[in-house]
Formats: sequence, structure tokens, C-alpha cells
Amino acid sequence: MEILTLQSSLHSEIQAKQAVGEELSRTRAELLASQRRSQKLDKMEILTLQSSLHSEIQAKQAVGEELSRTRAELLASQRYV
Repeated sequence: MEILTLQSSLHSEIQAKQAVGEELSRTRAELLASQRRSQKLDKMEILTLQSSLHSEIQAKQAVGEELSRTRAELLASQRYV
């Protein structure tokens, strides 16, 4: 009788540990998937920011070129005055 009780107890304990192990595996998998999604979003955000920065740099360069042309025209017109 004691052996059956012990066997039943051990069987219950093994099942409980397996359930905990399965839950940990699911939690770990969910955490890794969440981290991958987060990393993907971070990369997308970085690419968006890089693109915005590139556009801003191009716009500033265009303004600088326009300013240089305007200065040159001003200097040229002042020479004739």
C-alpha cells in the first residue's frame, strides 16, 4: 500500500514538474518572439529616422547652394553699382 501511495505521489510530482517546464518553455518562446518583434520595430524606426535625416540634409544643402548663388548675385550686382 505504501508503495502505491509513493508511486502515485511521485507520478503527480513528475506531472507537475512537466507542466511547469512546459509553461517555462512557452513563456521563454513568447519572450523571444516579443524581443524579435521589438528589435524589428527598432530597426524600422532607425531606418525611418535615417531616411528623415537624409532628406533634411539634402534640404539644408539645397538651401546652402541657393544662399551661395544669391550671395554671388548680390556681389555681382554691387560691383556694377
